[in-house]
Amino acid sequence: MAKLRKMLGSVEDPAVRELMGLIETQSRTTLTRWAAAYTAEQYLPLTGGEDGRLSGAVEAVSANLRGDLTLKEAKVLLAEARKAAQEETDPVRQAAARAVSRSVYRWTMKITAQAARNIPARGPKVLAAARRGSR
Repeated sequence: MAKLRKMLGSVEDPAVRELMGLIETQSRTTLTRWAAAYTAEQYLPLTGGEDGRLSGAVEAVSANLRGDLTLKEAKVLLAEARKAAQEETDPVRQAAARAVSRSVYRWTMKITAQAARNIPARGPKVLAAARRGSR
C-alpha cells in the first residue's frame, strides 16, 4: 500500500480502510467517471455556471471516455478550465472552480487510491477556507 497522506478523518478508521481498498480495485475509467460525476454534482453548482469552460472540461472527460474526443483535444479544454479558475475573483467561486479544474485534470494522470481519495476531500476544505476568508 502507498504511503498514507494527511486527510480529513483518520486513515486508521475501518470505513476509510474499506473505501481505500475498494478504490484500489477499481479501474482508471471507473474512478474517472466517478470523479467527473462527483465534480459535476458537487462543485459546478458552486461556480455559478456562468463560465462554460468549467462545464466544458467536465464534459470533455466524459467525451474522451466515450471515444468522442481525443486526449489532445480534451487537454485544450482542461487548460481553459484552469484559466477560468485563475480569472475568477469571488473566493468561493474561485475555490469551486479550482476544485473542478483539478479534479477533471486528474484523469490525465495515473489515479491511485490516494489521489482519488483526495479529490473530494480537498474541495470542501478549500471551499471552507475561502468562505472564512470572504467574510
